[in-house]
Amino acid sequence: MNSSRSLSFLSLLGLFFLVLMYQWAPVSEINRNLILAVFILVCILGMMAAIYPRHCLGLFNRKREKSESAGHHPDCGEFETHTFTLKCRRYCAGCFGLFLGSIGAIFFCLFYYLYGFSSSILFWAGVLAVFLALIELNYFKINRSWVKFIFNLVLVTGSAMIIVGILESKPSLGPYFLVLIILWIYTRTTTSATDHDLICSRCSDTACPYK
Repeated sequence: MNSSRSLSFLSLLGLFFLVLMYQWAPVSEINRNLILAVFILVCILGMMAAIYPRHCLGLFNRKREKSESAGHHPDCGEFETHTFTLKCRRYCAGCFGLFLGSIGAIFFCLFYYLYGFSSSILFWAGVLAVFLALIELNYFKINRSWVKFIFNLVLVTGSAMIIVGILESKPSLGPYFLVLIILWIYTRTTTSATDHDLICSRCSDTACPYK
């Protein structure tokens, strides 16, 4: 629990320092195409983690029961607000948001690479989007599947806006932001797993196979 809270705080602190550096850091050149390519790679890895969440959890030693069947959550009423049903199949709302957000972010970055565009609003809009997503996912945690879907999607699309804004104004901040994205992903994964463990620990069903 303490580790999850610490990561949540570091995620917001990292965003705060990004804003400070964006304001005051001198402009210096860096390989923008490389930064953009690494960001797209991170999005692809995020999509794979959303499709195969059990493998992702295993990397962080957060393995769960093989009997899970509802969007990698226990097939239990306590997790109904974490999933949604589409064509008779249940999916994790958060992972689905990350998946669609990653697709949108990749297309957004490819459009920027091919055609190029510049707007100072992009960076600040992205910062606001990511800030709201981090606050909701790590602190407020509204227990609705559509809320989890939207804010996970916003976390990725907001990051895409930030990276494009950085490359247009302060490209030297690119490496720092890539590290920050990895921290956000790790924080989101750890916080989600911690919340799931907490739900299971509060369950009064002693015969539950997921404990």
